[in-house]
Amino acid sequence: MKDEKKEHHKAFVVGAAFLALLFAFGTYASAQEAMKLRMTSFLPPPQVSMLAEIAKMWQEEVTKRTNGKLTFENYWGGAMATPAEHIELAKKGTVQLAQTHQ
Repeated sequence: MKDEKKEHHKAFVVGAAFLALLFAFGTYASAQEAMKLRMTSFLPPPQVSMLAEIAKMWQEEVTKRTNGKLTFENYWGGAMATPAEHIELAKKGTVQLAQTHQ
């Protein structure tokens, strides 16, 4: 039972973070030209991961609310690097979003 509560709490925290970013990017994109953001994630693709599905749904909402000005290119399952290296990819500008854990 405790593990189930932890998973629900984790999903809530991830969802809240995505909503905060949604509003931040929505304001930014309203005055900018179209942009494709690259995201790397340690999660497997949305077809097999509920958390990845939440990320995909968030991306679709951002794209909708920015009238298509922000779109996303995803690299699931650590396709670009190991999870520990995801932050460095973001620092270097290789990706604009990094979903990782430690």
